Amino acid sequence: MTIAQLIDLLRSYGVDILLLGAADALLTALIGKIPEKILPKKYLTFIPFLLGFLLYALFFPLIRNLSAEDFSVVLERGFGVGLTALLCNLLFARLTGKKDGTSGAASLVKQLLKDCIKEPVLTEAAEKISEAFFGEEGETDGDENQADGTSETEDKSETDGTSETDETSENGDKSETENNETDKISELLKTYAPQLTDGERKALTVLIVAALKEWKAAENDAEKSA
Repeated sequence: MTIAQLIDLLRSYGVDILLLGAADALLTALIGKIPEKILPKKYLTFIPFLLGFLLYALFFPLIRNLSAEDFSVVLERGFGVGLTALLCNLLFARLTGKKDGTSGAASLVKQLLKDCIKEPVLTEAAEKISEAFFGEEGETDGDENQADGTSETEDKSETDGTSETDETSENGDKSETENNETDKISELLKTYAPQLTDGERKALTVLIVAALKEWKAAENDAEKSA
């Protein structure tokens, strides 16, 4: 991904998320100065997202009154703030000419794993995890197209009830594919970051999957607006 594409990707989040994400990146950098004896480096992966939730929770009441129904919005947008903080770091590295040996989503994965895995295996781990996610996603797209084509044919001869059954089956396939992605990424983390506990590995897996889904969605939005 070029610098221009990365900037477009950041712009797709909106001004509020972008500004909070920049603040998040600065705060995360300051927290990273804390000695490892006090704050183990492996926990720094989660700091941008925890700060993202906190910053957006403080920001949200400035827009409108915060209610219990808005909690999910704060979580979603707060996650976006944390992800934007990582993208800001990635953009800064690109602007300063630092090459990390990866491109695209693998660069994001590398940002997530840099405090858990060291080179020379960090780059390999980031690429393998990115391939595990987008490889499965590509198969899902193919399945969806096949399912859509079959559905168009069946709609001419079958009832609406059958279509609903097909849709349920397709949703089940998507859920199974997502589980496969999660399992593959978890196994890769077990290989490349054996020092993580089961709980830490599960939390990091969920974080990586969510970040890659957000990356793909934002990337698609940026391409549509281009």
